[in-house]
Amino acid sequence: CPNACGIQAIERGDIEAHLLQCPLETVECDFLHAGCNVGLVRKDLEKHMEENTQKHVALVPALTLRTDQKHDQLQKKLENVEKQQEHLQKQHDELQKKTYENEAKIK
Repeated sequence: CPNACGIQAIERGDIEAHLLQCPLETVECDFLHAGCNVGLVRKDLEKHMEENTQKHVALVPALTLRTDQKHDQLQKKLENVEKQQEHLQKQHDELQKKTYENEAKIK
């Protein structure tokens, strides 16, 4: 094992699968996206989660606020894209109408 966890004789093809369970593999806290950027190894994750419950709960309101702000930004972008699409559709329809009119004049 590249983490020197004590497991012997892992075949090369099995290393990746082992690392998904290796107790010494570096993992992220489940609350990373909420702001807990503690670096730890898998065997310490459960203890970290238990000892930092209050800290993690305190991170949730800020995460919710950031998520709401991002949602609002994306909603505005979507509205702008929809307006642009509507404008382009009108231009397309006008050009198509003019094309049909010009084709009729040619015939």
